[in-house]
Amino acid sequence: MNKFRRFSPENFLRQKTTQFAFAIMGSFVFSISPLRAQLPDDPQFQQAANLFFRDRFDQAIAAMNNLLASPSLDRRSQILAYQFLAFSYYTLEDGKANTLIRKVLEQDLHAEADPVIFKSDYIKFFRYQKAQNLGRVQIDSRPSGARVLINNKSAGVTPIDTLLLSGQYDFRLEREGFRPKQEVYLIQGGQETISRTIALERNPKFKNLRWYAAGGALLAGGTIYFLTKKDEVLADLPGPPGTPSKP
Repeated sequence: MNKFRRFSPENFLRQKTTQFAFAIMGSFVFSISPLRAQLPDDPQFQQAANLFFRDRFDQAIAAMNNLLASPSLDRRSQILAYQFLAFSYYTLEDGKANTLIRKVLEQDLHAEADPVIFKSDYIKFFRYQKAQNLGRVQIDSRPSGARVLINNKSAGVTPIDTLLLSGQYDFRLEREGFRPKQEVYLIQGGQETISRTIALERNPKFKNLRWYAAGGALLAGGTIYFLTKKDEVLADLPGPPGTPSKP
């Protein structure tokens, strides 16, 4: 008995008709689903997302990459596009999913996989990868109230408690009257916590500058007083010998 079924036009037509019917049904369900409300209004984005929901991952990946290449794509759409790509590669058991989840976190450290859109197993995977990519940094100073810059970007004043992606960061603390302090920390990820209290050294030049400023202010004040009261001051000064004094 031949184990291969012979080609039959009727079977081929029936198969294609069934595939077409499922595609139409999937599109219809997507059009009335609450999922649509979660997506950007961009028709191209919704068409690309529809491919994901119909498990056409190869086409969906190509469509979403084309969207990401557009400079007009807003930040929310970028995050969701990376999420769809990460979900696709996760479903295809491709390691690129890890890289794309990091792309999501680069846009928003507090991002989560939407349970309305994504399956529960992917949500667990996303949360695990998020924990592996993030570390916590707690920085204080003595005295507190120092301005903190991380990679030359303001991060608030001490004490601070913030999440960072794994990697190397330059920390700089600045406070009036104290010398700037700079340190480098390597964040390992995996919810590692780095906790530091940094002692700031007083800047002796700052004290001298304050005295100079005070002296300059007094000198300027005395000069102004003399110029405004010049006639009165000069009138009170004694003249040369033999000069009659003014009544």
